[in-house]
Amino acid sequence: MSDFNNRAALEQKIADILRKLLMIEDDIVLDVKADLVGQIGLDSIEAFDAVATLHEILGESIPTTFNPKASNSIDLLSTYIFQQFGDTGVGKILAVDIDELNMADADDSL
Repeated sequence: MSDFNNRAALEQKIADILRKLLMIEDDIVLDVKADLVGQIGLDSIEAFDAVATLHEILGESIPTTFNPKASNSIDLLSTYIFQQFGDTGVGKILAVDIDELNMADADDSL
């Protein structure tokens, strides 16, 4: 799969994870480039929860150097995952079965 296809698939999977985590209706279109605060009213707690969930999936702790601005959009989140975790991290995110994703497990790590 090319980097472009991986990127598009990763962005879609992140959008799906956010939909599940934040209970966003399917009819709401998520623009990957748009700021999540303006687009869906994401607050700092929800943003941290989303980041914690992604790190839980990756099997990694949130690094102390993590820039919270990386969670401002789906595009920035996918860039962060590509840069920090490479193909292995992308593969872990893409392998997630959204229907099996248990948000209670992610909350336990907080």
